[in-house]
Amino acid sequence: MMEFSQAVLLAVKIAGPSINGPDSWALRLLTWLRSAGIDARAAVLLDEIADENTDLVLLLKQAQVPIMMTRSVNMRADTEWFMAQVAAFRPGLFIANYYPAALYAAMNLRKVGIRSAMVIHSDDPYYYKLIDAFVIAPEQAAVDVLVPVSAFLHEKLKPTLEGRVKMVRIAYGAPRAQATAQWDDGDLQLLYVGRMSLFQKRADEVAKALCLACERIPGVRARMVGDGADRGEVEQILRTRDGGKKVEFVGGLPSPEVLKILPAAHVMVLLSDFEGIPISLMEGMAAGLVPVVTPIRSGIPELVLDGETGLIVADRSEAFVEAIRQLREDRTLWRQMSAAAHAHYLQGFSPEKIVDFWVEQIGDSPAPFTVPKDLHLPVSSWVDFWVDRSMATGIASYRLILQKWIWITWGKLPERWRSRARSFAKRLLALVRTKSPAT
Repeated sequence: MMEFSQAVLLAVKIAGPSINGPDSWALRLLTWLRSAGIDARAAVLLDEIADENTDLVLLLKQAQVPIMMTRSVNMRADTEWFMAQVAAFRPGLFIANYYPAALYAAMNLRKVGIRSAMVIHSDDPYYYKLIDAFVIAPEQAAVDVLVPVSAFLHEKLKPTLEGRVKMVRIAYGAPRAQATAQWDDGDLQLLYVGRMSLFQKRADEVAKALCLACERIPGVRARMVGDGADRGEVEQILRTRDGGKKVEFVGGLPSPEVLKILPAAHVMVLLSDFEGIPISLMEGMAAGLVPVVTPIRSGIPELVLDGETGLIVADRSEAFVEAIRQLREDRTLWRQMSAAAHAHYLQGFSPEKIVDFWVEQIGDSPAPFTVPKDLHLPVSSWVDFWVDRSMATGIASYRLILQKWIWITWGKLPERWRSRARSFAKRLLALVRTKSPAT
């Protein structure tokens, strides 16, 4: 039996059957920590629609990661449950992750000396709301350490948060590949792995870009792996566009199956609007795939050194096609970039490197303690993202009823409508700013 020297409890909330990037990160981190002799466990909160046998739960069990699991009730009850799990396990580090209930638990448990961490997974406004609520607003930050997953996020937050909370950048990392890509003859194989979502991932534009490259450049083929709300639109593009017959739509695959198919490709394509630090790209680089990406400000600068470990393209049409043409016509260049991408992964994104970074944040396991009864659960503004009446009294309670109704209605809209609404709001805000008088 393995002897564990330190202990970590990681908060996980499951909102549905699909596994997102932070879910994959959680599964891998827990597995890697346990392999390194850390007693790492998961405190799993199931949302209303989540099933106890959802993929992530089954994968955690398959990896022999101990799980404490319950179904979400409301913010107060969920906070109390996380606090009870920490008290029972007494970890040297409670990774509250990015869930308000777990972060409230961390805030209240600081009174008894529990060391905790919050993780900033992407350059999304949701995370800045978390920072406002749990780092800037309180007299003392809710957590001991804030973990941005990319250098961009770290540098963006540093001017505001320096002196308020310790910040440590720790990337996601990716597992070592079972094999690395080889290209001695045959077609250049392009690969996209990600959600079929128009928002953020721009899956429709990825499909068009792959079709265009396959149409214009002889000896190029592509695959798209993933699922999501906009899958139908992506498949329609592949059916109707020139070059679409050379693009295979694979659909969703479990993470282990994705890792198996990576060495059969040569180029990893990522053309998103924003990311934290893209897992699929690190997985591809671990297998020697050459990244071709848009200039995403978070994650890409530390992964893709343009012309060395991959190619950064200015658009999803002509510039993308020219980058693919450059690789297709110069196999020596592809081999050089493939080797450089793999070496760059080993230097900073392998499991061993990521575990070392996290181990430095783990403190000693605390002595037994009693969970505090006087919970601190404020409702601070009308844009509270949790819309949970368990925290509110008086007029704030009625305000949250209205807010919850708005969020439920928004959630029922098709993703295409939501994407268009976001785009319209951005254009309107830009217009207002340009017409505002100078001050």
